[in-house]
Amino acid sequence: MFLEDLSGSRFTRLPFGVKTAPVIFQQAMDTMLTGTEGADAYLDDIIFTGSNPDELLQRLETVLSQIQVNGFRLRLGKCNF
Repeated sequence: MFLEDLSGSRFTRLPFGVKTAPVIFQQAMDTMLTGTEGADAYLDDIIFTGSNPDELLQRLETVLSQIQVNGFRLRLGKCNF
């Protein structure tokens, strides 16, 4: 998909077949989670830990907020909590 304006056009999604797509996506995930303690990403999986249920819930809220702020979307059916 393309976005066009006066400055030209650009992709709004990573095009299919880009050889470095996994690296680009991993960098985006790492950038999104920078500064989020106890959270780490491996491709499209995000794993977060906490030392107690309250800390785990707080980190879940932080991760979900970061996902929303960065324009990512989740499929509830593919999420495991």
